[in-house]
Amino acid sequence: MLEGKIIKFYREHREIKQKDLGEGICSTTHISKIERGLTEVSKETIQLLSDRLGIQMEKELENYKSIDSLLKEWHESIIKKLQNKADSIKKRLEGFHLLQIQDFYRTYTLILSRYHIFSGENQLAKRLIKEMEMWSELSPYEHNMLLHIKGIHHMRITSKPFQYLRRLAWTTILTGNVIMIWPLPTIPFIQMY
Repeated sequence: MLEGKIIKFYREHREIKQKDLGEGICSTTHISKIERGLTEVSKETIQLLSDRLGIQMEKELENYKSIDSLLKEWHESIIKKLQNKADSIKKRLEGFHLLQIQDFYRTYTLILSRYHIFSGENQLAKRLIKEMEMWSELSPYEHNMLLHIKGIHHMRITSKPFQYLRRLAWTTILTGNVIMIWPLPTIPFIQMY
């Protein structure tokens, strides 16, 4: 239930305790279940919680869907090397508070690091890569994308570009609605001078 995720995000963002959010509306236990999507909840309760948080739930649900779509469009514009479009989408994305929600944060950070590499901002990319190296429990997609980004970054700043690409056993490329996966051939270590 997206409403629960959105409520949790804004509650934590505003540093409100569950008991304070639910006071006079519902129990702390019920708030916890709403946030985790473990219970049915009435529109009236969602409206009361949204009012207390100062948000318009319908608008936030639209924003959630827009962010998902914009992230895909942004990544595609970077792959296609459309700098103006990538810059424009980045600015649009920066206006969304929900970008920091757990559902989007990792994808956004991965694409942002790719954007910084694309824009020649290698130090910003390096900082993000260091942050991402600390992440745990990466999905296979996140793991492969991080290795891909590290490989691209190293190709830009060092003479040992294959150090990270060699570790990537499978490369995933999105082309339209089709996902193609093929093994990356073994690349011997090459010392470039």
